[in-house]
Amino acid sequence: MLSPVTVRAVHKELGRPTDDATIATVREQFAEEVGSRIDLYATQLVNEWKAANPGGDGFIPGEVMGSSHGQALRRAEEEVMEEWFNGPIRTLMERKVARGIDGW
Repeated sequence: MLSPVTVRAVHKELGRPTDDATIATVREQFAEEVGSRIDLYATQLVNEWKAANPGGDGFIPGEVMGSSHGQALRRAEEEVMEEWFNGPIRTLMERKVARGIDGW
């Protein structure tokens, strides 16, 4: 899960608000965004498993469901981190370097 320290550091670097209320709101929004993507990705992974394992009368082993959910969670977290934090910081650093400023 996303720590308040991470959000505060990113917000500071990007010049965004770093107050406790903002950090708490961002963490809540992050969890909601990740949650909204998990079902989509888990469904895709289960459907891929079904296509690779036809038959079985629609039965999906618990191991497959658990693995799919774990993979979906990691993928969703990685994507949201990239979109919300990593990508904007990378862009900021590239702009600094282009202006002749050391990125960090």
